Amino acid sequence: MSNCAPPLEESAEKGAEGVLIKEACYRAIGLGRWDLMDFIDFRAWLQGPLGTEVTTADSPEHKIVARRAAWLIGEWATQISPDLRKPVYTLLIRLIAHSDVVVQLTAVNSLCSRILLSRSPRVIPS
Repeated sequence: MSNCAPPLEESAEKGAEGVLIKEACYRAIGLGRWDLMDFIDFRAWLQGPLGTEVTTADSPEHKIVARRAAWLIGEWATQISPDLRKPVYTLLIRLIAHSDVVVQLTAVNSLCSRILLSRSPRVIPS
């Protein structure tokens, strides 16, 4: 997992290209969630690098990654166990207070996905 996308600080040092690479990695991980569930420890990632990037300072580079991280959390909602709900809700609520409206709306959408999935049975596509 750590080989896919370097920490945001390293990406920011590489400029827009590094941020776009990280954003593309997060997009690929979100789109491939059903194939990657057995290979990515979402709990460790959420409590480590992904959670850290969501809570970093507000900057132009950060809003691109923050929006994608909020989307990614919503995509992986089925992998979020009940004991991770509070940290996930905390991260998404923090993003709802973000200065960028696109980040805010994405966080709201992911929060809705998480809440709706917590109230319905798990469905795994065939």
